[in-house]
Amino acid sequence: MIADLARKKQDEATLSALRDSAPTGAGLEAATAKLGLKVETPEAFGKNGPIPGLGTGKEILDAVFAASSGEVKGPFLIAGQGAVLVKVLEKNPFDRQAFDAQRAQIVDQLKNKKSGKILQALLVRRHAESKIDINKDVLARFGGNG
Repeated sequence: MIADLARKKQDEATLSALRDSAPTGAGLEAATAKLGLKVETPEAFGKNGPIPGLGTGKEILDAVFAASSGEVKGPFLIAGQGAVLVKVLEKNPFDRQAFDAQRAQIVDQLKNKKSGKILQALLVRRHAESKIDINKDVLARFGGNG
């Protein structure tokens, strides 16, 4: 527990130092160059995350989705990974028409998947309930192991 508190204080000091040394109003490239951070571009992600390579940190997700395109946020501390700055490259608004077009297909897929699970459970139950007697003599005549 003492180690956790010490680590938390160290993390807070690191973030404070990063915030103090980050150029105010600078772009991502200038800030990362000054702080010695590398730039990576993840694939697009949704509001509930996860952010590829960073996980599901609520603080980062909230900041990213509150930001405008081109805005730089952070630094944020990622446990076990270090600090990150985030630049919002683009925001894709929710497309109701695309959602409506895909909704029926997705609903059908989910129904089929659920039906398959129900059928499988029924077959397993019926198999467990059934009483099958194997006639070893008949099985041996047809070349089966008896």
